[in-house]
Amino acid sequence: MSRPGAETHRLQRPRGVWFALAVMMAVVATTSWIATGAPPSKSAKPSARSAAKSTPQKSSSKSTPTGSQAQGGGDACIVLPGHELIITDLSVVESERATGTGPWTFAWLISQVPPANQSPSDFLKNFFETWTDATSASTTDFFNIDGAAEPSRAAADARTAAINGFFRNWPRLSNGDLDLVRAPLRLLGITNRLDILGGDADEVQGRFVFNMLSPDGHPVHGFLIMEYSLPQVGPNNEPQPVEWWANEWHKLSSMQLGSTEFLEQLEFVTRRFSERGVMPERPNGSALIQFRISEQLTDGIGTTKQVQVQPVWEYRAFGLDPESGQLKVNMLNRTPHFDYNTYHADDAPNGRDIETLIAFLTENKEALLDASYNSWFQQNEIELATSAPAGGFSQWLVDEPTPEGFTDEEWEDMTTTFFGGRTCNGCHTAVGTKNLVPGVSWFYISALSPREAGQESRISLQTVGHIYITRIPNVKSLVCPDSPGARRAPRTNADH
Repeated sequence: MSRPGAETHRLQRPRGVWFALAVMMAVVATTSWIATGAPPSKSAKPSARSAAKSTPQKSSSKSTPTGSQAQGGGDACIVLPGHELIITDLSVVESERATGTGPWTFAWLISQVPPANQSPSDFLKNFFETWTDATSASTTDFFNIDGAAEPSRAAADARTAAINGFFRNWPRLSNGDLDLVRAPLRLLGITNRLDILGGDADEVQGRFVFNMLSPDGHPVHGFLIMEYSLPQVGPNNEPQPVEWWANEWHKLSSMQLGSTEFLEQLEFVTRRFSERGVMPERPNGSALIQFRISEQLTDGIGTTKQVQVQPVWEYRAFGLDPESGQLKVNMLNRTPHFDYNTYHADDAPNGRDIETLIAFLTENKEALLDASYNSWFQQNEIELATSAPAGGFSQWLVDEPTPEGFTDEEWEDMTTTFFGGRTCNGCHTAVGTKNLVPGVSWFYISALSPREAGQESRISLQTVGHIYITRIPNVKSLVCPDSPGARRAPRTNADH
């Protein structure tokens, strides 16, 4: 049972407000820096919409050098996020390659994933069955009501019904198969995550981000991200280390956004991780790590309106099973079961309680705060989650007093960065910031906003801040290691 007043305390915590204001200031400063490669002047006043886009300086050479070599009259070390980090321009996401069965469509991407003897439609039908079974089995789900909320069987049932409705409304072919060309999903962006866990070769990713759609084609409260490993070996057994990937992505910053040259280079990069067979040692030969789902579906199809009885936003992940080749429920990396954040020992089911979590953090304090760990939550003492609720109540342990063995500063670092900030729901919490952007419920849920056809997705302020602070310096450290501002991403950098 939740402690009286716990959720209220979390919602009133001011730290998130100051963070959001700092990120907003970063947004104002970012565009000039991205466009010129130098810190902006105080007079720069760009909009948040333009923060990830600009036009590269023209080069007098058609070649695309790497490392610190100069590009004609331009600067080879300039990183344009809208070109190589988080690509949302309509010239890309609504190009021919993103329609029909082009290489950036869900239809083509999913066709590359199933076992060779299985149709993509049957593969997806199995996935939806797995997804609904997982939600219907959940007893720790929440409705988006004001104040303290108890885990609710009714919330789990409502979520299951909504997912079934989304599947039921998926267009069909005459033979009953799912129509993948008319999939109720809209491409929002293509991203690279060379920064995850400090650029560890086993973790860096390429991603396609989709928004779920209603039957009439409007965006609803649901996102699907296809996350891929970036293979370290190419199709001819040539090495493809992190630096190779960084340079291939970075070539896009020297090209005109949406040009034939740009689209061809981006297709070359994405096919290297999304085509069947690029990682023959993996299930189905696919580099797909997982489907990452975040949703707040309701009424069978989802809604863009807030209603009091819909479930809260929830995160789930589904990875390829090595034996069956089907998508199965994944444990959420570095995210404990939410019962550890809700219950005290006398109420906790199966021993999952706040005291147990604090004892674990205390025992592993030095390794956690020093970031001298990798999969530090794959330990038997703490049960990982298969789902993570997100919202104003879901930040980890922020209402707990500093325990014995921690200073106040260490406990703040632990709950917000080294532990809390690396969990799915801790990273994507709306605590203290939800009122700064009224009506924008996706703000801390997704890096990209839902979009209507013909409209470009917006980048969340949290993501803009992350680009400014971490992702641009990380790219520079890989392609121009001696350039000003080059800095590898920290090992604490999360994968959300």
